[in-house]
Amino acid sequence: MLAIGNIPVIYPYIVDNVGEATQARRRGRAVTVSHQTPPLRPAGLHQRLTELHDLLHQWLSQEEGAVEDQIRTDILARAKQERLLADLEWTEERARTDFSAFLDTLHAHLHELAETIQPVGLHTFGQNAQEEHRLATVMMMLGKPFLEAAARHMGEPQTELDETLAVDYQQMIDTSPYRLLKRYLQPDADLHELPEPLQAQLTQARQWWQALDAGGETGGLIAALQGRYRPTAYGGSGANPDALPTGRNLYGF
Repeated sequence: MLAIGNIPVIYPYIVDNVGEATQARRRGRAVTVSHQTPPLRPAGLHQRLTELHDLLHQWLSQEEGAVEDQIRTDILARAKQERLLADLEWTEERARTDFSAFLDTLHAHLHELAETIQPVGLHTFGQNAQEEHRLATVMMMLGKPFLEAAARHMGEPQTELDETLAVDYQQMIDTSPYRLLKRYLQPDADLHELPEPLQAQLTQARQWWQALDAGGETGGLIAALQGRYRPTAYGGSGANPDALPTGRNLYGF
């Protein structure tokens, strides 16, 4: 502060790093202008894990015999190759001996990996994310109740609701929740043709879609440079509705 004197300090800051933004305020009397995190999406599975997941389902639907034995051998070999045995703290011998229990553990682990929230690229100050990535962020904000309701509405079998995100990450935009969300975020789409729970979820989705408009970041910076007041806002995760819209002056409590 001694070095700065009366020079205004205007500091663009990522919205989820409130701790460091607070230091800028305390040490330099900064006005922070929040900006978004990278967009968020489900991680999905890469090609080799998708193939392993498919093998797992083949084994579950296979009758006893030589084909089932071969699939078991392939699953164990791929799990070892991808270091999933080590990740799950199973030895190869234990997995072979108690294969059914290992398969349940492996299946749950693959789903956990697929549903993990993953940032995509970088955010450019004042620019909106690509439509696909912005859709994904809204979907993550809606959470699992929407994923299940969307899959059910789009005709997915009840037994496969948990499988919605366990797909190759490159095919994520073809899943039921993505397609439904993209369709009903359009202003002319009639929400009343949907079941009530989905109507409420998609009404909220439209509000969050608007809140993810990053144009306020540029406006916030210009306003600060002009010496105008910047509204304050809570910071937090990029999927936290309380932190949106960005372009505001962060506070920690």
